[in-house]
Amino acid sequence: MLINHSDSEITYESKVANCEQLGDQDEIVRVIYGEMNMFRVSYMTHSADMTATRRADALKLLSEFQLQKAP
Repeated sequence: MLINHSDSEITYESKVANCEQLGDQDEIVRVIYGEMNMFRVSYMTHSADMTATRRADALKLLSEFQLQKAP
């Protein structure tokens, strides 16, 4: 499920349920496009659905992640 996107980043949620190989997973991913690289940060739980509180906390944490240029 797409949560947010722009020219420089995308945030989405991915869920896996009833998978024998992976188990249940609910993951929120933020991909940030740098000048020459792509950075992926995520928050994942081993359950089919995150609680509303945990989801809000994960979105807040991921939104605060910022790229900085090296000195």
